[in-house]
Amino acid sequence: MGFEAGAILIAAIGVASGQVAPASQTPPPAAPQTVQQAYEAATALANARKDAEALAAWTALEPRVAKTPRSMAIVRVRKAVALLRLNRLDEASVAAREGLAGMPTTDATLRADRHNAQMTLGLIDRVALDYPGALAHYREALALSGEPGETLSALVGIVRTGTFVTPAEVLPEAARIETMMQVATVAADAKGAIGAVLSELYLNLGRYDDAKRAAGVAVKSLGGLTLKTSVADVTARWDYALAALKLGRDEEARQYLAYTGAGRSKSAFDPAAQLVSPDCGGDAGITPDDVAVIEFSVDDDGAVSDSAPVWGSRPGAMPIAFARAARGWSWTPEQVKGLPTFYRTRVRVEMRCSTAFARPASADYLRDGLREFLATKGVALGDRSTTGDASRLPALRAAMASAPTGGVAPLSLAPTFYDLIENVASTREESAIAAERLRASLIAAQAPPVALLAAEVKVASMAAVDRTSSESYFGRLAAMRAAQPYASDAEARGILALMMSDAAPYSKAGKRSDIRAYLAQVSNDLALPAAHPLKVAALVRSASLAQAAGDTAAAQAAFAKTGLAANQCALLDKPPAFKSLGNNTFPMEALRWGFEGWGRVQFDIDAKGRTTGQRIVAAFPPFVFGKAAIDTVAASRFEESYRPDGGLGCGGTIRGVVFRLPG
Repeated sequence: MGFEAGAILIAAIGVASGQVAPASQTPPPAAPQTVQQAYEAATALANARKDAEALAAWTALEPRVAKTPRSMAIVRVRKAVALLRLNRLDEASVAAREGLAGMPTTDATLRADRHNAQMTLGLIDRVALDYPGALAHYREALALSGEPGETLSALVGIVRTGTFVTPAEVLPEAARIETMMQVATVAADAKGAIGAVLSELYLNLGRYDDAKRAAGVAVKSLGGLTLKTSVADVTARWDYALAALKLGRDEEARQYLAYTGAGRSKSAFDPAAQLVSPDCGGDAGITPDDVAVIEFSVDDDGAVSDSAPVWGSRPGAMPIAFARAARGWSWTPEQVKGLPTFYRTRVRVEMRCSTAFARPASADYLRDGLREFLATKGVALGDRSTTGDASRLPALRAAMASAPTGGVAPLSLAPTFYDLIENVASTREESAIAAERLRASLIAAQAPPVALLAAEVKVASMAAVDRTSSESYFGRLAAMRAAQPYASDAEARGILALMMSDAAPYSKAGKRSDIRAYLAQVSNDLALPAAHPLKVAALVRSASLAQAAGDTAAAQAAFAKTGLAANQCALLDKPPAFKSLGNNTFPMEALRWGFEGWGRVQFDIDAKGRTTGQRIVAAFPPFVFGKAAIDTVAASRFEESYRPDGGLGCGGTIRGVVFRLPG
């Protein structure tokens, strides 16, 4: 994963020698390896990418260096890399953090090791789609950089993750990269990858000329537009095409897109058997107008891996929510079997959220609860929207440093602690400390459960690598819900159930834990009024989950209790029957370049059976077949359905339109 271990010297421990056997006897077994030899063997396994064997070797070394904290720290950092490569992220994070904690900051000889540990933690967080956490680690790595290669790696990590946190604030690092690239000797493949990272930053800032220039450098570094195509080529050409599209240079964009191979494989890349767009709203705050491009790979078993954001219609973290949703997609074995591995690596899809079951944000409810409690104590939580997170961070750190270290901090510091927790530019370590201190202050002030929960869930989230899709995080939420003071408080246990429904982990097969029973406890909780926001939120989630499971009756019953307008198709026992499909008109530019693809369109059906409000929720390749798919659905017709007000006959319908070349 781009991590290369540096040379580490571990003091050898002598081994007692035995007697020499006579020549006529069987030779004795080989002498046990010294610690140094064991370390070298483990390093060789790691360099050969024999990850399981390397993990076993590092694990075997731990008890042998247990009495030497410095050596133990080094071994744990190396062990973390093997765990990371085996996708055991929680364990990798623990090993890397323990290793880093055991490395004295005053020991200059460990500078490179500490740099590598921070880079490892940054990569762990990035793989887990925790871009704020990754950004913080990459900044720590930059401060520890010595060699130009270390500096460049840290800068690239900062730009790659900062693009989806605070993009404007990583422009200085991007400028440093551009300067270094002019004077440093960088391999062609590395230059191409770095150019793509810069291009995506500029794309997300709307600087399309700069994005096109950076992507052009990447394409040229990799050999230009040729029929020879690697994964690195695909990324650079995708970025160039996207920049060209945004500049209105459609023909140029189609040309570069054609050279990615997207939509041009001999075996069709069909829509996933399980492809669900995230619901609008929620803690990510996705709006119906938001558009994102994400990329991912499809494994041999049909599950999605390595999903990541590429571009968003507004700067910031919004595209991450779409990348996270893609990790629940899956293709059937039959679909995967006919598709070469290359064509399901670095797939890019255009996405929007679904309006069928828009959901409120759980975090907003907790924030409001904390704000209301603090107001009763004469403390104002403050408005985080007035200034950027990075610009506020120095003052927050100064306030944190000046806070009393002994005992419980005064409640007046609660806004500082909470702001530091929410600040996307803060490190995970300082956020975790702030969460612990906020919780202690709220307990001392006898805060009500909902206000206390605002700190408690932050403590739990800091303990999990993947904060919104981790089995460990989900388990912590469940344990909190069963414990006091939350178990006795209807609002607290309700909000925890909602958070569990959002955090329920996916299995390798793309299936989620069935948490409808938790939601039912919220929606049936007599301690909450019928129209309570938490009860309505639970019912909406229950309806969405029931329909996804094919239980239309349960979906209809749940949504009927919300009191909201039940115009979703999902809630009708018999949705309007399909009558005719509009002309599936193949876009001429796609036909000319030989593209195939598909679009999933969400729309409403009026009482006359006509479709309205058509919008793309997913399309492949991005920005190629969207309009054609919408036009096809717009011309489609369904049976009329009687409504007294003449309004919608059915809303929130999704249909796929596939475009195949003739022959």
